[in-house]
Amino acid sequence: MIYQLIYLSHANPELTYTDLNNILNVSKRNNAALAISGILIYKDDLFIQLLEGSQENVELIFERIK
Repeated sequence: MIYQLIYLSHANPELTYTDLNNILNVSKRNNAALAISGILIYKDDLFIQLLEGSQENVELIFERIK
């Protein structure tokens, strides 16, 4: 069974395009290593993300994000 988690967070106001690219690249690598899929959306200094995979791995990734 696939476990899903959705969260919303506020970005640092000083976040740059380079920072966003770094977040995306690190997320892709970390998620792939744990068979996590989902979507990451950024708009108006807000992130919303859906993570899905095994409950254990989704919760592990979310702890890293926090």
